[in-house]
Amino acid sequence: ENFNPVHTHVPACPEGVASLEYPSVALLFMIVSVFTLIVSVVSAVKFNSVNLWGKKLEKEGISNTLWIIYFICISIRSAIQAIEYTIGNEQENLFILLTLILYGTTVFCLSLALNHQRRYRSDQRSTLDDIGKKSHWIREFIFSLESIFFSLFVLYMISLYFQFTVSQDNQGKTFIAMMVIYGIQRIPVLALVLFIVFSGEEGPTNSTKILLIAGVITNFLNDFPITLWSEMIFMWSPKAAGCVLTYLSIVDIIHIFYLLAQLFFFLFLKREYMRIIYQNAYTEIIKGGGQ
Repeated sequence: ENFNPVHTHVPACPEGVASLEYPSVALLFMIVSVFTLIVSVVSAVKFNSVNLWGKKLEKEGISNTLWIIYFICISIRSAIQAIEYTIGNEQENLFILLTLILYGTTVFCLSLALNHQRRYRSDQRSTLDDIGKKSHWIREFIFSLESIFFSLFVLYMISLYFQFTVSQDNQGKTFIAMMVIYGIQRIPVLALVLFIVFSGEEGPTNSTKILLIAGVITNFLNDFPITLWSEMIFMWSPKAAGCVLTYLSIVDIIHIFYLLAQLFFFLFLKREYMRIIYQNAYTEIIKGGGQ
């Protein structure tokens, strides 16, 4: 039988539900989709700008736009997967392609959000005097980390193209190449987290850093397609690949951690937003006192 891991199916829990193909999987994806959509709206309304003494501030260091885009991508991807595991095998290739595209997109967006944190909130350039200063945008992009993130994203898209266009006999090799590039995409995420965690007193508080670490760890648990998890669990133990808790499989339990990851990220951005707001308010008070 030809190796085609992107078409591996997941456990259908609970068993015997005729109206849905994969009840627990579809439900968990929908919960993640709704939660991240709510989080993106709340972040846009409450944690993306501030009115300070009648003055609206929309500086780079205050903005959480990149986090909002990340949450929206998670919401869209989870909604697509919820539909996929509700209707079963209909249009399977289309759903898998869209899902894998969004997997690479969400990593790209997460890298951008963390780099924004590094640039504007985890060093001394987090006051109103320095936030938002930019050089020429073309020169800045070419010599920036963003160009690395974008290049890795393009490489992933190319590998994904070959995965869906080569003959079935070669899909095992292209899948390995795709997953290697997909893994390399995560190296900047880890590097940025390490920089933020060891940023010293100028960056987030220790408790806020713990939220970021928890978010990244739980995010990585389900950062790969659940079909791949299902395949690995089945190879480890066929019995463990079923509905181990009647209503949930091990794959479902892993996905619950993914929901927690988005909660940790949201709490992280909220606490960082409040910290920057307090710093900016203090700066404005000092300026006012000197006038």
